[in-house]
Amino acid sequence: MADYFAMLADDIAGRPYSNTEHNRLLQVVIDRPRGSIEHEYKNVSAVSLKLTRQRIRAHQEHLPLAVGGGQRRAS
Repeated sequence: MADYFAMLADDIAGRPYSNTEHNRLLQVVIDRPRGSIEHEYKNVSAVSLKLTRQRIRAHQEHLPLAVGGGQRRAS
């Protein structure tokens, strides 16, 4: 989560950053695949948007699937 919020701070401040480079470095640190890290970025983005109304513009929030029906929950 700290990595996501570091990118969010850069995004808000208008500083350049590379999502790809952040992901690549994090893969080495936590030994997780690229897709797993991207999925977590999207989850954190969804929570951040709900709580603060801020998210990294490049990340669309991930809406969890509803239990049972396989449809996305309405927000």
